[in-house]
Amino acid sequence: MGLREDFARLNRLARLLSRYSPQVKARQEAELLWLDLRFQFLYEMVVLRILLGRPASEDLGRMASLIGSLGSRLEQAALSLDLPAGVISS
Repeated sequence: MGLREDFARLNRLARLLSRYSPQVKARQEAELLWLDLRFQFLYEMVVLRILLGRPASEDLGRMASLIGSLGSRLEQAALSLDLPAGVISS
């Protein structure tokens, strides 16, 4: 559940950054949607595996990797924008 919350926060931040970026393209929005779908699928697989008593460490690792790559991309995007003070922390 913690990974899901982390991903949701980053996803909200991505949407916020896209409002301030004049260069957000449909392709980037599509990539974000695809990433969200991949994460949701992995999340459901982990829940199912846990309910079935099967190991889920590989899928958990993939989820953590998706979160890490999204966080890194968002950090780079935030640094490249000239945002008003407090936008990222809100």
